[in-house]
Amino acid sequence: MIRNKTLFILGAGASKPYDYPSGRGLKKLVLQNTSKQMGKNNHDLYDWLSIDPKKVIEFNKKLSTGPYGTVDELLIKQKEFKDVGTTAIATVLTTLENYDRFTHDDDNWYLHLFQRMTIDAPTLDDFYDNNVNFITFNYDRSLEHYLYTSLAEMYPEDSEMVVDALKSIDIIHFHGCLCDLPFQNPSGFKYEPKFNFNKISAASENIKFPSLEKADKKLKHRIDQLIFTSKIICFLGFGYHELNMRELSFFDFGAVDQQIIGSALGFLKGDRERVNEKATFSIKFGDENHENERFLRENLTLT
Repeated sequence: MIRNKTLFILGAGASKPYDYPSGRGLKKLVLQNTSKQMGKNNHDLYDWLSIDPKKVIEFNKKLSTGPYGTVDELLIKQKEFKDVGTTAIATVLTTLENYDRFTHDDDNWYLHLFQRMTIDAPTLDDFYDNNVNFITFNYDRSLEHYLYTSLAEMYPEDSEMVVDALKSIDIIHFHGCLCDLPFQNPSGFKYEPKFNFNKISAASENIKFPSLEKADKKLKHRIDQLIFTSKIICFLGFGYHELNMRELSFFDFGAVDQQIIGSALGFLKGDRERVNEKATFSIKFGDENHENERFLRENLTLT
């Protein structure tokens, strides 16, 4: 079990092993889904949502030719395209819900973490002793789905109590979560890659941009609590974009008696120095060649 209070802050790279794209990869897929050559399903979806096809094409042109590295960057600057952009994001991500990917061995950090959380936990009651929480900048539901199905498999005699056990873990989606899973809400949608108009519509409505929308003070207070009180803070698959760091108020506090580490796959020395120059503390970065699971094994003793 993990008794030291540990906070994982997840970026797109944390979901990449489970078939989800990076920020730039999502941009490429969104461009495909909003182009003039988009498939019939996409045409019918925008028509069903009463979104003007001309607006979809205009959005595509701005995203492809403008100075935007990600879809989020465009939507923050030009919020009139929020309906098109969030629908396109939801379309891409909901149709990538591939449950087979949880069984692979390539950078399966979910499995590694789950094994650490369940070692010396013979019963579900013991599982409650874990002190792990997550703040994720990802929209996808892969983490919740994995934890739920794995707990139900690990503790079949307590399957009705698995939902309560998961409630003991904070999983905060800073930019919103696509939509509820059936175990979270009877009206929720299964984790599956089907093109479902209702699911995509619900998912698009849940995508948030905190820098544009009215602050959720209760949520912000909970995030501040987690950051200030966690003994270990681990950035995983994170890009350290300045806007995201500022939205977390992460540059504004001084870490006392905290271990703060961060994965750095593809993150060069200058990039690492730039992040640490802005902070009142230093993130201990991992090797720029290590993926998520290797980074955790090399840098974090989960106890």
